[in-house]
Order: sequence, then structure tokens, then C-alpha cells
Amino acid sequence: EARGQYDELCIIMCVIPATISNNVPGTDFSLGSDTAVNAAMESCDRIKQSASGTKRRVFIVETMGGYCGYLSTVTGIAVGADAAYIYEDPFTIHDLKANVEHLTDKMKTDIQRGLVLRNEKCHEHYTTEFLYNLYSSEGKGIF
Repeated sequence: EARGQYDELCIIMCVIPATISNNVPGTDFSLGSDTAVNAAMESCDRIKQSASGTKRRVFIVETMGGYCGYLSTVTGIAVGADAAYIYEDPFTIHDLKANVEHLTDKMKTDIQRGLVLRNEKCHEHYTTEFLYNLYSSEGKGIF
């Protein structure tokens, strides 16, 4: 509305979406999302590499992104995470328990490490600390 009143506002504009969440409507990609995925992948790869010297360890990594699970999902796929918990895909305590059982079985194989990604706002009650306590308790000394 103001453009009609002020000639100074009648300039050509170009909007460049910039967010690590890649959640700007009407766009396929946003500036910063690929960089964020690469940074998260590099961190997860380093975590997995550090775990190769030890046995039976599970790492829980919290990513940013608010209510958008793009960063956790794409990073989880790229690094081969065992699970990626996101807001868009609601989960229950039964899902968490099933993943603990999956990791328990996995620790009995040659690959004795696990990686779980969690979007920062994937669930109101299942925080990173809650996941740590659940996995520690239900892992029963296996991991």
C-alpha cells in the first residue's frame, strides 16, 4: 500500500529465502540449509569416527530447525542414523522403546555403535535429556 504513496519505495525487489530449516513456502531450497546439513553431517561423521575406537555406544544428537525436521531428516539419511525424531512425524514412547530394542540387537553384531538424531522441538516432553535417560536405562548395560 505504501508503494503507491511513496516513490522511494517503488524499487525492484528480490527475496532470497535464507533459513537452515529450508521451510520457506513456495521455494525448493533456501540459502543456508545446505551449509547446515553439511555441518551437521560433518559433526555426526566425527562422532561416529570417535566411536569406532570404543564399543557399544549410542550418540543422541540434537539439531536445530524449530518445528521443521528437514535438517534432522536429511542429515540422518546422509550419515546413516538409526533414527531421526522430527516434529512432522509424531512418535510415542513405544516408538522410542522399539528403537532401543533395535539398538540392543545391533550391538550384538559387528557394528557396535548407534546414532540417533532429534530435532530440537520434535516433542514437548521427550527432550534430549529424556532420551538419554531412557536409552541409558533401557540399554541395560548393553550400551
